[in-house]
Amino acid sequence: MKVDINDLEKLELIGNGVSGQVYRACSKKHDNKFFALKIIQLKDNNDKLKNLISNEVSTLHECKCENIVKCYASFYTVLAIL
Repeated sequence: MKVDINDLEKLELIGNGVSGQVYRACSKKHDNKFFALKIIQLKDNNDKLKNLISNEVSTLHECKCENIVKCYASFYTVLAIL
């Protein structure tokens, strides 16, 4: 399933932690299917943090376990990783 950031409508906050916030999001393109949207703010040019995030995204993309959330897509903007 291909998900585009422009198709997601951010709804309510469902959780937050050290690395960012997680929102419930609805896809306008995929029959109003719901997703979890994790937003990670990049406050500075921290290479260590970028590497940790990149590893998390890679692991989630590759993981095929029913007990771990599936990562459908990741997006990078100037201000945050979504």
